[in-house]
Amino acid sequence: MSKFEAEKSGWLRSFMTELGIVEPASVAELEEDHREVIEAYRSGKITQAMLRGSLMNDERVSAQVEASAAERQF
Repeated sequence: MSKFEAEKSGWLRSFMTELGIVEPASVAELEEDHREVIEAYRSGKITQAMLRGSLMNDERVSAQVEASAAERQF
């Protein structure tokens, strides 16, 4: 893995952690389900914003974001 690819992988993991997706099984499942989009991001074919949008369209991710937002309100 090149330094560039490692930086992109690091950003992806950080983004998932930021969303509250930290369980190894959950991370692996999301990575598998979005493999094509993630590979397009890693190869420079799409931007971070496009990857973020794709992940945010996933029901599991959007539910986690809503749960995290609700926790912050209390």
